[in-house]
Amino acid sequence: MSSSVNWFVLEEEYTIGSANVNGKDVFITEESIRFDAPRVMIHETLREAVMQICSLDEDDLEIPEEKEYFEEELKRVTKKYKG
Repeated sequence: MSSSVNWFVLEEEYTIGSANVNGKDVFITEESIRFDAPRVMIHETLREAVMQICSLDEDDLEIPEEKEYFEEELKRVTKKYKG
């Protein structure tokens, strides 16, 4: 079974897309890596995808500045996803 990716965030260093795989929506991040093949990852949630592109983990969200940055980025990406 094949599925196409709907890329909805197209930035210079990364992209985020969604696809339906075996009846389940997943989110795909693609990060450009200089002089190497791009890194492509599949995430179960949009939140996980945004955490990846922000280079953050759950512990980072305890820092107010990082949490604010993440929340703004999640809001921006969610808006693009919903169209």
